[in-house]
Amino acid sequence: MKKRMISFVMVLVLAFSYSNANAKVRYMPDVTAEMSKATYWSGKMPKPEKQLADWKTIEGINQAIADDSAVTYITDLKKWDKTTFNGEAMAASLTRAAEEDFKYFYSQDCKYDDAGTAYSSYEAIREAYFKQMIDNCADPDATSEMPVRFAICTTRTCVLSAPTLKPIWDSASDPDFDYLYQTMVRVNEPVVLQAKSADGRFYHVTTSCVSGWIDINDVAICKDKAEWLEAWDFDPSETLVVYDDKIYTETSNYAPEVSNVKLPMGTCLKLAADEETQGLINNRSANNNHVVWLPIRKEDGSYDKKLCLIGENRKVSEGFLPLTSANIAMVALNQLGDAYGWGGMMGSDDCSGYVRDVYKCFGLELARNTTWQADQPVKKYSLEKLSDEEKTEIIKRLPVGAILLFRGHEMMYLGCENDKLYVISSVSSAVVPPDTKVSRLRGTIINTLDIRRRNGNTWLTELHTAEIPYMSLGSLKNIADDNISVKGLQSYTYNKKAHIPNIVIHDLAGTLSPDKDYTVSFANTVNAGQASVIIKGKGDYAGTLIKKYTINKGANSFSAKAKTASIKYNIIKKKGRIFSRTKLIKITNKGQGKLTYQLVKVSRNKKYFKLNSKTGKLKIKKGLKKGKYKVRIRIHAAGDSNYQSLNKIVISTIKIK
Repeated sequence: MKKRMISFVMVLVLAFSYSNANAKVRYMPDVTAEMSKATYWSGKMPKPEKQLADWKTIEGINQAIADDSAVTYITDLKKWDKTTFNGEAMAASLTRAAEEDFKYFYSQDCKYDDAGTAYSSYEAIREAYFKQMIDNCADPDATSEMPVRFAICTTRTCVLSAPTLKPIWDSASDPDFDYLYQTMVRVNEPVVLQAKSADGRFYHVTTSCVSGWIDINDVAICKDKAEWLEAWDFDPSETLVVYDDKIYTETSNYAPEVSNVKLPMGTCLKLAADEETQGLINNRSANNNHVVWLPIRKEDGSYDKKLCLIGENRKVSEGFLPLTSANIAMVALNQLGDAYGWGGMMGSDDCSGYVRDVYKCFGLELARNTTWQADQPVKKYSLEKLSDEEKTEIIKRLPVGAILLFRGHEMMYLGCENDKLYVISSVSSAVVPPDTKVSRLRGTIINTLDIRRRNGNTWLTELHTAEIPYMSLGSLKNIADDNISVKGLQSYTYNKKAHIPNIVIHDLAGTLSPDKDYTVSFANTVNAGQASVIIKGKGDYAGTLIKKYTINKGANSFSAKAKTASIKYNIIKKKGRIFSRTKLIKITNKGQGKLTYQLVKVSRNKKYFKLNSKTGKLKIKKGLKKGKYKVRIRIHAAGDSNYQSLNKIVISTIKIK
């Protein structure tokens, strides 16, 4: 029996080993498995746990992006003050807009209907396929004055360019790319309703970042603006934030309305108050769970909310995550390997949606697409008209999470390894070396900037803008900030020459460039004591940073040798005798500082000897017997401001003959 059990265990071990040996994950060229770890990239930052922006700064940036709505198209929904709208004018405007959208789609080779049939002209496909969608934009019941309604999304859904579920394809063989999709909308996000489709299946809504059509079953209408604001406009301290790519609420037969609800990255839910969490929640104990309010849609389409449990093991945070390099890398890699979804279709993100979701976890509200994000009033660097080498030098110094953009795509910078620049993004297609044709990628991947676009240019060559979204436009970094580290400072020893350290300065983004980012001057570089390096910000840096380094005192050069002095016994027998210092000690180098003397030890009869501490003269009292006496004398060279003190022991000899 024992042998059978051992054999069975061995089979399991071998089977497990075999399955792992054959398990493989594919990577882009020059990408390794260890690069899938967030710490691999955040560890390259000098202070990965350092907070990069506080909540006040984030709020200020959000407001600046909203205030610049002419280019960011962000709508500050909290300031929405319209209560009515002209429904007839809205219906006409939406119909005209749909006509223009479909003409644009056709210009992008969207020539197929939902059966895969291609049409040779816009007029032909309009009549056969687009017309029904365009006509559906006009609500036949619209009047000149209609009430604005406020609603909350109750499911993860998408905003569409037209009120239809029929696709708009540029390839009959590619049903995973539908041009009608504009953006994903998360659970508990607010929308403003201003129109209904002719078939009554869609609302035309304004979200914080786009306007478009949304399935009527995906939103719940609030009774008034106050209820609407209470549902989503709550304090960060009351917020539960999802920072995984997505999580699901637990399945519940008791409460099906909050069962198995998909909550994508960036979802913000209100935490229940302590008094609201007592007793059972949906037939369950709340232990080891966060208790939140989840929006639900009642049968009549109105808004309600219900308590829901989310396990503490989920990737969620009470309050927005601290904005650190470590957290940015961690959140960014949470979507690694996920599918690409144009406009949020198929429950996934496209490139700008991905970046937007990552920074939502920190409370930032970025613009929706690449063009609008490139125009955000945040810290940015123009890469237009720069050589690849010049771009590389700028990018190397960017922090983890900086946004890199070219026309039609954006990505997040991860770091530099072996002179290659690495990024992560949700990407549809690219030319991947050594291939020369476009490959369909359709996922969130890590790659270098060496891969190419359809036009043959590398991603690096195509880049036109880099942004740090958590820094405001035109802001300068403070050279005296505690994120700045100065390396190369050391201690020196005085040698009558100036000591100038070769310093290297880093911030969270990397190495700063002298003359471009700062100027340096030095003070007190010769004499012993504290020397100073004065670093003044330049370019993107302001302020002054003063660092100290030490110049130690030099070694005292004092040296001396012992001598032998003699005296006849008949002389010392009658009276004492004084020996000058020169009789006992030969000064071979005066050294630095005043000399003083101390009688440390005499080989015998010490009571007969007395040494003058100032002059070094040695007095011998009468009566000392014949013999040889060893006199140990400590000589102290006091040194000075540039030289150390020194103690020297000499052993002079006194002979009584």
